[in-house]
Formats: sequence, C-alpha cells, structure tokens
Amino acid sequence: MKLDKDQASAVKSLRPRVLLRAAAGSGKTRTLIARAVECAKKHGPSNCLVVTFTNAAAEEAQSRIIEEVEAKTSKVVRAAVPCMTFHSWCASLVRDFGPLAGISAEFRVLDDSEAKQAKREELDRSIAQYTFDELVEVGRKVAEAVPHRIRERYKAILVDEVQDLDPGLWEILVLIDPDEIFAVGDDRQSIYGFRGADPSAMDNWAKQTKAGRLYLTRNYRSSTHIVDVANELFPDDREPMVATTTTKGKVECIPAPTIAEQKGVLQELWKGGPFTVLCRTNHHVRQVLQLAKDAGVPAVAYEQPVHDLETPAGQLLLRLFRWATWPSDWIAAYQVLTAEPFNMDRISALQFRAKAREANRSYLEEAIQPRLRFADWTDELVTLGEEEFKGTSSRLLLAVWYASRHGTQELFKSVTAAVLAYVTVVDQDGVELALGGLKSALAGAKPGPPGQLLTEFALRGRSAHVEPEDKCVVVLTAHRAKGLEWPRVALWRFDNGTWPMGKKDLKSRQGLEERRVAYVAMTRAKRELFFIHSGKPSPFMPPVLEEAKA
Repeated sequence: MKLDKDQASAVKSLRPRVLLRAAAGSGKTRTLIARAVECAKKHGPSNCLVVTFTNAAAEEAQSRIIEEVEAKTSKVVRAAVPCMTFHSWCASLVRDFGPLAGISAEFRVLDDSEAKQAKREELDRSIAQYTFDELVEVGRKVAEAVPHRIRERYKAILVDEVQDLDPGLWEILVLIDPDEIFAVGDDRQSIYGFRGADPSAMDNWAKQTKAGRLYLTRNYRSSTHIVDVANELFPDDREPMVATTTTKGKVECIPAPTIAEQKGVLQELWKGGPFTVLCRTNHHVRQVLQLAKDAGVPAVAYEQPVHDLETPAGQLLLRLFRWATWPSDWIAAYQVLTAEPFNMDRISALQFRAKAREANRSYLEEAIQPRLRFADWTDELVTLGEEEFKGTSSRLLLAVWYASRHGTQELFKSVTAAVLAYVTVVDQDGVELALGGLKSALAGAKPGPPGQLLTEFALRGRSAHVEPEDKCVVVLTAHRAKGLEWPRVALWRFDNGTWPMGKKDLKSRQGLEERRVAYVAMTRAKRELFFIHSGKPSPFMPPVLEEAKA
C-alpha cells in the first residue's frame, strides 16, 4: 500500500495516543487500514479493533485489511482485525462482559420500527430490550464496571470519524483506556450535532491524554479551485487543505430566481453530462426531482440502504421469530396471524390470540403445523432445493431459531448454510425479495440466546446500497453525501436562509455547524462545482464568486 509522507508518519507513529486530523479526500481510510495492520503485528489481530459508524465502512475496512495482509505475506488470512460499528461493539461488550458487571448477556436490540412500537404498545419484558441509545448507555455501564477486563482483550482501538462521537461513546473509549488509541477525524466535517456529536470533544480528548496530533492535508479528490473555495470557509485554519493536482477545475455561481430559470439551469448542466445535486433539506430534494421531470432531465434520488426487516416480508420474519421465541408477545402473534401465509381475518386472529393468552402459551406450533411441517423440517431443511424455499419465509427464520435454541453446533451450521444458500422470500405483492442484509446477519451469527440473533438482525440487517445508473442526475441532501464524491456537483438553493438554515448567528454553535455542512457539500466535488441560488446568496458563497457575478 503506497502512502505519502504524512500518511506514513501517522502509520509509524510510536505515540500510544494519536489524533489524526484528516482533510476531505486525504486518504484517511488508507491510513487507518495501514495502521491497523501495524497494530495487528504488534498485538495480534484479535487484540485490536476498528470501530466505524456504518456497516459498509466496517465491511470495507475488514476486506481491505485482509487484502493488505495477504498482499504482504502471500498467505491466506485466517484471523483478521475485528471491524464493527459502535453499536455492534456496545452489543459485544454487554454480551461478553455484561455478566461480570451484573448485567445479563441475554438481551435484544430493538430496530427503529420496534422502538417506535414499544412506545405505543406492550412488549414482552422477559428479556432485556434496548433501543440503540439505551445500548450505548448499557455499554458505558459495562465499561465503567470492568474496564480492566475489556482492556485485556483490546490492546489497540482504532476509531474512524471520531468527530461524530456522542458523549456516551467518548466515555466508553476513555473508560476502557487501551494501550493504544488511533483516532481519525476532521472537525470541519462534524455535521451531526443533532445526534449529540461535539467536534470540540476530540480536541479536549487530545489535550487530556496528551495525544500526538498529526495532520493529513493533501486533498487527492478535488481540483485546485474547489479546494481554494472550500478553504475560504475556514480562513483561520492553520492546517488548510492542499490540492495535489494542477488542474484548476471549474467553480461557478449561477443565479436562478424563477422556476423557468431553474429548469433551464438543470437542462444546461445536463448538456455537460451527469451531475449530482446536493440540497439542504429533503423538501428541496423533492423540488429538484419535480423540476428535473418537468424539464425533461432524467433524475433519481440517492437511496439510502433499506433495512431488510422494514420491508413487508422482513417484518413477517421478525414478528414470527419474536412470537416463536417469546410466546407472550401477543402483538407479534396478531401481526403474524393476519399476514401471509396464515391469512386469518381480524376476528379469528383476535380469538386465537385471546385463547393463547388465556392458556399462557403461544399455540405457534398448532398454527403453523399445516403449512410448515414444524415437527420434522429440521432434518429435511438442509437437503431442500431452491424451489422449496420460495414462499416459505417463515420456515427459514424459524429453522434458524430452532437450531440456535435447541440444536448442536453442527446442526446450526448446516441449517444456516442452507438458509444462506437459498434465502429468498416473497413479499405480500408476490415480488421476490433477496434479503442481502439477512445473509450478512446470519453469516455472523452463532448458536446462543435467541435475542442475540435478533440483535444481529437489528445491527447488521441492512442491504448494500445500489448505485443509480450513470446516465442521470443524482439528487440527495448534503448530510447523506458525506463520505461520497462525484465529478460534477451543484449546490441547490445556495441562498441566505437555506445555507445556513434559517436566521442563525454564524458564530453560534449551530451557525458553525451550518458552515461545516457547506464545507462537506463543497468537498464532494472532484472537477466542477456550481452554486445555484434563487435569492440573496448564502454568506458561505466564496467572495471571489460574488465579485465575478457582480
């Protein structure tokens, strides 16, 4: 892996605490991977940990670490550095160290839809159930109770996007205090204050721990003109970005006060090829999509990964699993009985549920026996062909539940392998839906308490994002654009009152975050950047562009 001199210095640093401030497009992930490989050599792969904010980032880090080690050693990697999201890490802390702190290792994490339902309806409380925020708090309690035990496992922890940590996650990191911490982030890209993130926390941590401060300033993404206008947002920055290309690129301010002019701008930009429109709000995303449609310009919204368990088929899987695991979950029972493949009418389902509740049992086996052959499927499942699996989504999930709850290690492996090979379900509209996220969850699952498998679904059950076709305009918000890049980018409605939102004191905490949102948006562009405004230009508009417009 080729590194520039600043990246190499960060990788080889002997400081036990390092805060690496990595500018946009500076190769932070490359540096993090190289440092992880070095830590693995020193402490052993299993004693190191890489934590990220998204499953995609964790999976990318894992694969790149393996590729790097195999390239250097010419050997197949059998034990790689664990890479996981912060929430997955908190779940593992509770599961592995919770009993030492008097906290049960048997729990489950509620996905977003369940968390909302929990506020309205009665859920089974025979097992601990946590929302994502509660999971972080429980993880903090475990770290506070037994930091020495956790420290024995993790000698080195590498943290990505450290500027986005909320206070609870910072506290976990500080409490554990491993031998080495390698924190990578950029305070100029901290745009999640509404989630509790505070960019000053990384600076405070560095002061308290006397961490070595290192910088990646070379921008390998954007043209010189784009780098220059982005740097103007932080004129007092002592470590501004430095463009590595001699290509000037294009930066332009385009006034478009009327709807007709806005359509014309989209049409004119489209003549130069596909481009991306970044908006400040979802309302503006919808507005651009409609304008593009009216103007005859092909445009699509950038779709975020969809949680498989939020689809109709996924919800059936989850509810059936919950009912099978906790017979007293009457809400799940009713939802299952009125859906495919049972199709009970509302009255019958309520009567069945009442009968089960009165008898304090689920009647699950009786309910599904005619359709799913509950009693004898486990022996047959591993030999079934693909056609047998279609339309039997309940069987798939219940098989894994049965094997994890009652089966041996061999049975669990066999059943899971069969499910992974044929996991196809049919949603209520009869459209086949491949649950890629379910595969990912099952791939990492192990025999254990049923809540553990449900937690894997909630934490890892997200489908991979499918990129839109190249021959169209892509529209999304600036927040969703973080971590992405495109050759041509247009910032929509770059007006005062939209960038920043409302009337904010630009020196206030919210005003500074609005400035960082604009910085993130500008640094997504590689070659061309357009500021489209319909009224008074944003105070973040580069002065040189306002002068040129005048």
